[in-house]
This record gives sequence, C-alpha cells and structure tokens, in this order.
Amino acid sequence: MKIKFLLMALILSSSLSLWACEVEERLETLENKVTTVRQLLNSESLETIDGVKQQLVLMVDLDQDVRNLFMEDVNNPKIRKLLEHIDRFHTEHLKAILKQYGWITISKFGKEADHQAWLLVQHADRDPNFQKRCVSTLEKLWPLNETDRKNYAYLYDRVAVNHGLKQRYGTQAKIENNQIELLPFEGSSNNLNEHRQEMGLAPIEEYLETLKRAYTRKKLR
Repeated sequence: MKIKFLLMALILSSSLSLWACEVEERLETLENKVTTVRQLLNSESLETIDGVKQQLVLMVDLDQDVRNLFMEDVNNPKIRKLLEHIDRFHTEHLKAILKQYGWITISKFGKEADHQAWLLVQHADRDPNFQKRCVSTLEKLWPLNETDRKNYAYLYDRVAVNHGLKQRYGTQAKIENNQIELLPFEGSSNNLNEHRQEMGLAPIEEYLETLKRAYTRKKLR
C-alpha cells in the first residue's frame, strides 16, 4: 500500500513538474510576443481606419493569450506582472487611438472593432477614471446603435463596482468558496431582469448558470 502511495505521489509530482515547465515555456513565448507586438504598435501609424483595426486585433489577441495563461496559474507572480504590464500599455495605446478618433463606432470601424475596444477598456481597471469617461461616451452612443448596448451594460457595471457602488445589469460576479456569487445590484431581481432585457442580456438566472458551467470547466481542466 505504501509503495502504491509513493508511486502515485511520484506520478503526481512528475505531472506537476511537467505542467510547471510548460507554463514557464509559454510564459517565455508570451514575453517575446509582448515585445514584438509593442514594437509593431509603436511603429504603425494611426492615420488609417484599417491600421487602427489591425492594431486592435493585435492588442486583443495578446490580451486573451496572457489572460488564458494567468487563469491556469493565478498565483504565478511573473504572469501577474506580465498581465499588469500589457494592461497598462494597452490602456495608454487605446487612449491615443480614442484621442484621435473618439469611440471606435460601429458605422466607421464595424462591430468587431467596437467590441475589441470595449474589451480593452473593460480590462483597464488600473485606470478607473478612464473607464468612467468611456462609459459616459457609450451611454450616448448605444441608443444610436454606434456601440453594442451590451458593451455599455458591462462597462457600466464594471465602473460602478470599481467605485464601490451597486451594479445595474448584474454582469459582475465573484468566486467565493468555489461558488459564483453575484455582486450587489440595484433594486430587486425583477428590476435586474428588466434592466438586462433592455440591454439584450439573458435573464440573470440563465447568466449565472452559464458562469457556473464555465467555472466548472476551468476547474476540470
């Protein structure tokens, strides 16, 4: 029995070591990618709409790569540092783009670019005042169909939570004791679902089930 236990421990230790090596290799690859993308973004012109759209693709692709690795090893200080680094850089670069063009509107840039710009703002938590300015902009644009109304709902809630206020659309949740817990929201559950319906969001019960399934899949990986 003791030998069996020792064999299992060795197998587990070996698996963890291989996983750690894989994470380190992927981290090194990502660090090189960050350097390359930064050079591209700094050298490319913002003078054309197509150029801006290509830059948004590069930033979001990098954003997702680093976040996916971070989710696999949330306690790794190197990955956390890299995530903070790209978030700061992306925020500053996006500010430069928005200073020249205003928001990345659907009529000028298309739905995909509008979504990509929103995602980068959503992840700009280290600059809450920038997020607040953007949500004020989206508040004027979504009734004109110049941004996806869901973008406004998610960013409104993100800004509210970051400023210690209650959310309106129920998009923000946390993991507490391995359970998905919705952060405080305005009014009743009925009010919440009315607000969500206005923004084209699924009922809160359905949304929470989706979050639970996604979290369960992550735990099983």
